[in-house]
Amino acid sequence: MNINRKRAPGMRIRKFQNGGKGPGNPHPEIDTSILDGILTNKHGKGEYDFSEFRDAVRSHEGGTQGYSAIQIGGGPGRGGYQFDPASAATAYQRLKNIATENNFSVPVLTEDQLKNMDQMSPELQDLLFTAHFMNDENSKVSTVISDKSQWADQWAKGHWSGNQEDYDERTNSFKYSLGNIISATNEKGDPATNEKGDINSLFPMIFPPEQNTLGSTLTLPQGIYND
Repeated sequence: MNINRKRAPGMRIRKFQNGGKGPGNPHPEIDTSILDGILTNKHGKGEYDFSEFRDAVRSHEGGTQGYSAIQIGGGPGRGGYQFDPASAATAYQRLKNIATENNFSVPVLTEDQLKNMDQMSPELQDLLFTAHFMNDENSKVSTVISDKSQWADQWAKGHWSGNQEDYDERTNSFKYSLGNIISATNEKGDPATNEKGDINSLFPMIFPPEQNTLGSTLTLPQGIYND
């Protein structure tokens, strides 16, 4: 049965994004390209893209496990950026704030999802890291996109945020990772492998044989390798 719905004179019917005339989200959903655009509009175009810094942090934090990394030793760090549950919740709130300010919506994430970042999609992990760093009072996006020599310092201030007494050790670890950076994932987001599909053979690229033996003084990169 067809029902011919008429509106009263002067009455306006709201049309929603989903094409219907009922409840729906009137704003498009934010994604990484949109968030990167918001960042560029605010801070300008620098010598480096913020995505380059983001990739460097993920390679340092997630290692060869990439987006699916779980902190070794039972620590709470999960995913490509080793978010613990509290930091993940903060990142999500910052993402919602940025999206709301710019008339975008965000996916609904549960507390359980935020506790298991390693099971979250690469796109969402990138979004959360970017939003978390953009709105951190101790970070400076303008520095990141203009001065690569300050990336270790900015990572420590805007993401790691650990004890000051460990600052030198941690930033040196990041610099070491940056100097030996490899892609932690392939195009599908899977752990990187060599031509034979051997993940373990990638470790000598990060930790040279003369530096990765027990008893050495090498400081392992922050993230899944230590807590």
